[in-house]
Amino acid sequence: MDCARETGCPHFGLLLGQRLNASSLGAIGFMVRNAPDVRTALGGLAANLRLHNRAAAPYLEIAGRQAIFVYETLYPYAEGWEQIDDAATGLVWDLMRALCGPDWLANEVCFRRGKPDDVEPYWRVFRAPLLFGAERTMMVFSASWLSEKVQTADPGLRTATDPPAW
Repeated sequence: MDCARETGCPHFGLLLGQRLNASSLGAIGFMVRNAPDVRTALGGLAANLRLHNRAAAPYLEIAGRQAIFVYETLYPYAEGWEQIDDAATGLVWDLMRALCGPDWLANEVCFRRGKPDDVEPYWRVFRAPLLFGAERTMMVFSASWLSEKVQTADPGLRTATDPPAW
């Protein structure tokens, strides 16, 4: 990405991701913030993020007691894809903290990108074990968080984003 090159900051995408939040996603963020529980919020994010970014296919997996939110870049060899993955991972981190509250932490954060020369900026953001060169960019956390009520939800506003019952 030109920004990382021009600023000389190889973790520019990570810094950008830290500045993003649910409001950055417009209507999708509104829906996520007002979901009744974390599972519904992440499902809605995964189902609708393509409206905001057609180059990614996020999805949620459950593997035993672990939940895995995957951010799959559809064009992983396009210029700057590493920065985009970093920014998206930072955004998902912020969303999870907003949905679950400050006690939420990931069990592991994995990146498809290779290990950067300086991993300290990543450690400062995620405060979790990091894996670089992974098969997928993803955040692994306890599946028990999925049933938690969304901290920011306003039930009255939720009806504005619910699809009509047919």
